[in-house]
Parts: sequence; C-alpha cells; structure tokens
Amino acid sequence: MSELARIIVEDFLKSSWSCVEALVGELALFKPDAGRKVRFFHFKNGRKNEATFDSGHFFLRASVEYSNPQLTVEEV
Repeated sequence: MSELARIIVEDFLKSSWSCVEALVGELALFKPDAGRKVRFFHFKNGRKNEATFDSGHFFLRASVEYSNPQLTVEEV
C-alpha cells in the first residue's frame, strides 16, 4: 500500500470509527430474505453484463463520484 493510501485509510478509521462499528453491528443483525435475487449490471466494451446474487449477501451502497477525502462519513 502506498504511503498516501495508508494515511487516508488510517485517518478515515480514526475519525469515522463509530460508522465502522455501526456497519458491523448492522451486519451482525442481517437476516437474508429467502428467495430474493439482486441483479447488478455493468458495461464493458459497449456490452451489458449482468451479475445476480442471492439474498445471503450484505450490500452496502456507496458512491465515489461525490466523495471528498476531507469529509468523514458522518459529515456527508
């Protein structure tokens, strides 16, 4: 890991540890929705590709296009 990446991750964990704990807490309470399938799509070389996952997966929605490394998750 580069020095800059290490600094960013360490700073995030230091300032946002309560968010990490909340996510882990929710994960511990997670119960799969039997029979439910989740479909994701991505495009490569102009072709649509699909990936389907069963309900045994825990999905965390995130976005990087609006991220600002100077903001913590709590601030956003």
